[in-house]
Amino acid sequence: MSTSPTSVGLGGDGDEIVAIDDIERSFGVKLDKSHAAQWHTAGDVFASLCQALPSDNGGEDQWPRL
Repeated sequence: MSTSPTSVGLGGDGDEIVAIDDIERSFGVKLDKSHAAQWHTAGDVFASLCQALPSDNGGEDQWPRL
């Protein structure tokens, strides 16, 4: 029996730093990391990305790119 993961695995082994840096570089933004402790899913990170994107950048349309 398989179960769905409860998080994206961004948890202290260093890969989270690389992943967030890659997102920031790819989208040309800086994410607000003040809520990073609550980022458990890709959707959580995506919500922060949408907040960081300029309003004319179509945040919701960026999901496939993430």
